[in-house]
Amino acid sequence: MGRVGPVGTAFSGRAAAYTYNLISTWTDPAEDGQHIGANRDLAAQLAPLLQSGSYVNFLTDRAGDSNARIRAAYGDALYVRLARLKREFDPGNLFRANHNIRPAR
Repeated sequence: MGRVGPVGTAFSGRAAAYTYNLISTWTDPAEDGQHIGANRDLAAQLAPLLQSGSYVNFLTDRAGDSNARIRAAYGDALYVRLARLKREFDPGNLFRANHNIRPAR
């Protein structure tokens, strides 16, 4: 993935050597705090190793996945390019499900 330039496609983080996604499952709601806390602790431990941005499909659908988080996932240069492409090919924002990039004005 590193052979393509940083804004050549809608995929950020091409210079990273690795990617990770923390996933946990459990069945007992009483264990929510334990498992969510463990994931947050591990994420905090890995944070010093991170590059900026993230893989947009790793963002959750929870409240708070704002346009700012989506933009941060792509990085400014790539986000601006994608917003311009969206203005050209989808000015009415028909394809707005998932993590939407709004058309540039």
